[in-house]
Parts: sequence; structure tokens; C-alpha cells
Amino acid sequence: MSQHHQSATSATHRKRPTLAQKLSVARLAEATSVRNAIVTTGYAESCVRDWVRDKSMTAEFKGSKTRKKNTGACGGKTILPDSHELVTHIKDLRRQEVATTSAHMMLFLRDGNMPWIEEYMATRKSGYSSLLRLLQHFMDRHGFSRQRVCRQKKTQVDLEETRIAFGKQFHSHHPDVTMDCVFNADETGLTYDMCPNTIWAIRGGGSYVANSKTHSYRMIALLTVRGDGVKLPILFVIRGAAGGVIEYNEFDDYPPGHHFAMQEKAWMNGTVWKFYLRDALAEHIENPSVLLVDNFDSHVTKATELLVKSWGVNCIHCPRTAPHIVSHWMFPSWGRSNNTCAICGC
Repeated sequence: MSQHHQSATSATHRKRPTLAQKLSVARLAEATSVRNAIVTTGYAESCVRDWVRDKSMTAEFKGSKTRKKNTGACGGKTILPDSHELVTHIKDLRRQEVATTSAHMMLFLRDGNMPWIEEYMATRKSGYSSLLRLLQHFMDRHGFSRQRVCRQKKTQVDLEETRIAFGKQFHSHHPDVTMDCVFNADETGLTYDMCPNTIWAIRGGGSYVANSKTHSYRMIALLTVRGDGVKLPILFVIRGAAGGVIEYNEFDDYPPGHHFAMQEKAWMNGTVWKFYLRDALAEHIENPSVLLVDNFDSHVTKATELLVKSWGVNCIHCPRTAPHIVSHWMFPSWGRSNNTCAICGC
């Protein structure tokens, strides 16, 4: 067979746009016309009209629109046996906080479906790898994703019980406090100038780099938010001599409207905490208020408690067993309705 005949009979793959591209074409068709979108993008008329029809469903898709090519609700049927039971089994394992992997799916399928597994692997060039990819794609289509393990000493059920108990205690001790008088302050670490783990290097050559630093630079950002969702200016704790001058050439610019402090190791100590209370928080206190903080040593000193009490502020420390799940209501509260209590969720 000639080379020309081979190229003429070779299979051609149709273009499969991503969800983001489909949305872009649908918006173009609505802004101009379907005919203009067809001429501009080169897609078939039936495809463009389908994308315009399904625009709302595509826009509401919660996955990656730049990676996914469909919403997963296209009517395709899986070839895996007992697929519904498999999804339920994996969800049950995750409710028990088991570190689920593809091995758990393999074990589930082997129980009663071993003939199907053997037949599937026998009809594939690389049987085990094909089965593994099939399971991975199956889980991806059913709402699962590969994530890094988050290790914790207590289960989510225990942490949720602690949060609810803390919320009830808070409301019993402060029944009349309004959400615009509740403040939550919490620190988070920031790293920058980090050396990348991988680089582009000439194949067969070395991957050495000059002047690579083992540790990146670090700073602390103290975030504060009111119960009604109003965010206060951020306090940045930068590594340097206490009370020193900030080198403005270290960054292109510093965000205006925020506060900055220097500390030798960029940690939150008693001096920086008092600076935050006097210079950042005090100007926002108008009525008797409540300040929620974690159990850092700088937060639980009598000196700082007496300082805030002189302003009519009651400082409450989150439980040591679950400070992150109790104190971090500040993050979801940014998008939370004002009718919902951000502390206990009621």
C-alpha cells in the first residue's frame, strides 16, 4: 500500500474542546450570532447550538473547566460491574476517614467479579495498567479527586462535636452579643523565594543550580474578620530586627492599608501581639466585643487580657483539642449569610 493511500485512510480525530472553550463559544454566539460563532471558531453548527443550550449547566460545573471536556452527565454507561456499590463502598470508607487508594477498589471488585477482571485484563495490551486507569477515570467521573493526605489526631466527628459544644458555650455566655462585635484573629504562615523541586535541564546533563537555598523566606499574616463578614486590615510579621526599618526594595510594593511589624524569626510573640491589639484592633472597637483567638502563649498572657478588658473586649481562647476547626470559621464566613452563626453554624 502506498504512503499516499495510508495517509488518506488514516483515522482523523475530531476536536474535543474543553468546557471553558465551549463556554467561550456559547457566549460569543449569544453576544453576536450562532453563524458568526461558527465562522469564527470553525465548530459545527450542531455543536455550537448544543453548547448554547447547555450553557447554564456548563457554567455551574464545579470541576476544572480548563481540563474537563464534558460535565460527566453525557449518558455514558460504565463497564465496571457493581459500579453503584463500588461508589457507595468508597464513600463509606471515606466517612470512616480511611486512606482510600485504588487498591481498595481492586479488593472490592475481586470479591465476586474476578472472572470479569481476568477477561478485561486478557483483552488489553497492558492489563493491569489499563484496569488501573479505568478505575482512576471512574472515580474522577463520580466526584472523587486525588488529594494529599491531611493527618490529624482526632476524627472529623470528634472535631465537629467540639465545635458544636464550643458554640453552645459561647452563646450561653454571650447571649446578647451581635455579630458585628465578634472578632476572630488567626495567624497563617507565608513562604516566598522557594526553590522549585523540578527544573528544565538538558537531557543527560546535570540539574545543579547555583546559590540554591534550602529554606525559603517566611512571614506571618495575622487575619482578622468580624462575625458579620467585614475583614480588617492584615498584620504582616516580617523577619528582621525588632523595631527595625522595613526594606521596601525587598518586594515590588507593599499592600497599602495594612500593618507591618518586624520580628527576629517572623513569629507572633508578646510584643507583636500587643502591637496588633493597640495599632490594628483598637481602632475598630466601638462597643463591648468578643475576640476569638487560639491558644498561642502570646495570646493567653494576663497582660494582654487586662489590656483588651480595659476596652470592653472579652478575649476567648478556642479549645486546645480543636483550635483549627473552631477558630477557622473566619474563612467560610467571607461568603456566609449574615443570618447564619459562623461559630456553631446554627
